[in-house]
Parts: sequence; C-alpha cells; structure tokens
Amino acid sequence: MGKWNELYSDLLKYKAEHAGVDIGDNYVSIAEEDREGFFAIFYECLKSFVNENFADYFAKAEELNTHYQAIRNTIKQDLNLDDVCSESGLDTFCNNTIRNLSYSLSSALFSLIRGQTDLEGFENEAMQTVRSRFVNFLSEGYDRWGALALIHLLNPKGLFAGKSYRHNIDEFADGDIEPGGYKHDLVRELEPTNKLVFDVFDEGSFLTPHAATWSERAKTFVSIRSRWYKPRWLTVEWYANFEWLEIAPINLSYGEGTFWPNLMINSSPRSAGELKLLADYGMVMRPDIVVEFFIFDDWYKNPRTIRTLNLKNKALNPRFGFFIVSRYPVPKDAFNPSEITPSENPVTAGGNQPAPTNNVAAQGNTTTIVENPIATSPVTSQITGETTAIPAAVSLNADQIAQPDTTPPIDEQAKAGETAEPTPTQPKRPAKKPLTLADLADNMHVISAEFDVVALDRIAQALADGIEIQSKEEGYPGEPIIRRKFGYESFGMPLQ
Repeated sequence: MGKWNELYSDLLKYKAEHAGVDIGDNYVSIAEEDREGFFAIFYECLKSFVNENFADYFAKAEELNTHYQAIRNTIKQDLNLDDVCSESGLDTFCNNTIRNLSYSLSSALFSLIRGQTDLEGFENEAMQTVRSRFVNFLSEGYDRWGALALIHLLNPKGLFAGKSYRHNIDEFADGDIEPGGYKHDLVRELEPTNKLVFDVFDEGSFLTPHAATWSERAKTFVSIRSRWYKPRWLTVEWYANFEWLEIAPINLSYGEGTFWPNLMINSSPRSAGELKLLADYGMVMRPDIVVEFFIFDDWYKNPRTIRTLNLKNKALNPRFGFFIVSRYPVPKDAFNPSEITPSENPVTAGGNQPAPTNNVAAQGNTTTIVENPIATSPVTSQITGETTAIPAAVSLNADQIAQPDTTPPIDEQAKAGETAEPTPTQPKRPAKKPLTLADLADNMHVISAEFDVVALDRIAQALADGIEIQSKEEGYPGEPIIRRKFGYESFGMPLQ
C-alpha cells in the first residue's frame, strides 16, 4: 500500500471524526473550522498519488519550464513587455507541476469519498486524467516556446494584439447568435499592448492574432497565431489584398478541423491593422508560413501523421513554406521511401499501422534540418476566384486521421450485382505503401530543433526571403476592403 492510500484512510477518518464535514451525492459542505485540516490531507493525498505514479514527468516539465521561461524573458526584453502569459494554466504547470496535476484530480477524489466509484475506478480515472493533462500542457508549452522563439528571430519592434469574443460569455457580444451569422463591426482593431497573452478557448467570434509586430528582419508587419479555435461569426468586411480560402470546401475535402495548424504567420507591408482578421466562420486568410510542432520522439513513424501533414499543406497552401518542428532528433533514414513490398492483398493507409505513443524520453542534443525532394500539387480555394479541383472527400479527425479504403472486394461487388463474376484478366487493386517523410511535399521541411532557438532561424529566413521576392515580382494589388451585402443567410453571397 502506497503513501497515498494511507493518506486517503486518514482523510476518511478525519471526515468521520468531524461533524462539520458533510459530503453528499451532489454537494460539499465543510465548516470553516474544519476546512484547513480537511483540505490539507485532501491535497496531500492527491500529491502523493501523482508522485508515486508519475515521478518521471517532473524532469520533463522542468526542462520545458527552463527553456520556456528563458524565451519568455527574452521576448519581454525585446519588446519591453510587462508580461507574457497563457490563459490555459501553462504558467502554473511550468512553475508548480505537482500542484497543477494533483489539483486536477479533486473531482475524482470527491467521487471516491462519496462512494460513487471504488479505489480501482479512481486510480484508472486519475491515471488517464494526469496523462492527458501532462501531454496537453507539454504540447502547448512547446508550441508557445516555438511561437516566442520565432517572434524573437523576426527582430520585432512594437507589439499589437487582437481581440476575439467568447460567444456566450463576453458582454460586448450582447448574447449569442447563430453560427455563421452577422455582427456589425465586431472585428476589433489591433491595439498596442505591453502584455502578450495566449488566449485559449474552443469557439470565438473571429480568429485574431496573438501578436502582431513590425519585423526589422522581414521589413514588414507580421502576425502570429499559435493554436486555433473555431470562428463562430461572419465578418462584415475584410481586406482584399490577401488571398482568402473558403472553409466549407476544405472541411468537405479534408475533414472539419483537420487543417488547423499549430502556428500560422501572415504579413502585410502596409499596416498591422490589415492583419486583425485571420479567419471568420466562412474563410481563412492564406498563410505565409505554417508550423507544426511535435513533442514525441517517434511521431514520424505513423503514416497517419504524414497523411495529415500533407492534407494540411494542401488545404492551406502556405506561400513561403510548411515547417515541421520536432522536439527530438529525426533520423535520416526516416526520409527513406517505404521499402515494404506490395502484396496481393490491398494495404490501406489506415490499416495495420502503429499508433502514436506518448513516449517523451530524453534524446541527445543535435540540430538538423533536412529537405525533402518529393513534390505534390497544392490545392487552393479562393473566395473571389475559381476553385481548383479538390480531392475526394475523406472524414478526418484528430484521433483517426486516415480512413481505410472502403471499396468493396470484387466478390462483394459481384454479390451486389455491380459487376460480373471476376475473371483472370481483371487487375487487382494495387497495394498502398505506408507513408514516410519521403512522401512530404517539396515545400515541407522538417527541423529537429529540440529547444534550440537558432534551429528555427530557417523559418524566419524563409519569411524574409519570400517577402522580398514577392515585393519585387508580384507587388500588392487589389482593392483595400471588400464588404458583404446583407440579406443573404448563406456564405458565398455577392460582393459589392
């Protein structure tokens, strides 16, 4: 029996000996004089459970905290900021991991005290909760570290922030409206700020930048959005100087939510204000740069992951590159094409593939940047132009990226009357080889960064080079603003 079990016994004893502790099926009532004693044992019990079962997590969290705090302080100095923080609780996780993880088990422990679950049920739920919470914060922390590192590498001058409204909370929004509805003038202008806040919520009015700044390196205003959420409303107006992609065709072709990147960078040579809107309910600004971050050491071994990355690249078609940043080194042989010999039985993209793991074991310190020579044709859906051909629809989500081939075998087709009895001359469907990093498009680059800020310099340089080439060859044509006509409920209405 572990220490946490002993503390749990002490907690039950304390409850039995103090009449002021009353815990019912749907309420908790603890007298003021008993609260300190009860919760002292309560939280010590939870901390002991986490310590006994997840001792190896703390070194990983400490490593993240060291590098995250370092780049956080660097950005505060670069831009003379008062603070850099996240609404998710990331800062608490980094500063006091044991408290953050253990407090998340409060509800489960109360259920155990009430008798709504047994010890085994509590342990199973607690193990799952801590694992999920740890991985989520570790992933977010690496994303935020990367975002701050890129801001630093772009040599920023001044900081502007966007504002989105929580559709069912923010008083300014004046209540909820139907998804895809209109709100007048609710895309707020970017405002100068001395505090960089990574907002976190599932749905908001519009997708806006976490940060916008003038980049001395790229000689342009840039915006950075780290992690996405679902925009709920349609904007009244937007800037036509940018290319806008319709979200509905992307969702139909690639699966709703599949194309959302970890980080998106956009730019404007004229003003930061033109970057105030990145996406609304119906469209998303075509990004200059897309960055995906991976915290696991074997992410590249899963063909479904490779397929998802290719789909995101096709859907968003970033102008200056798609970058994949790996927390751990990626071996060179991971870029070799699949050597599996096709068999007579078809192999689908989603079948018999290893599932991703949560292995975040430490690796050696190396930095590599590897190019991939394989190219694919990007797919772009434009708001005011003709839409190019898009691939057949597939249903994708975060847990099941690739779907198996659902074409029925020849014998099943024959039973259904769709085809004649198979003959020896009928060709067999070719097997599908598992995807590897060799199957990435040629605008997609893998960077083994670990926590090396300099390793991300390639991304900042790609943006600077792309801006320079565009300013010389393409210019910035287009009317500054497009407004929607009213009276149309569906997206795709005429423009004036």
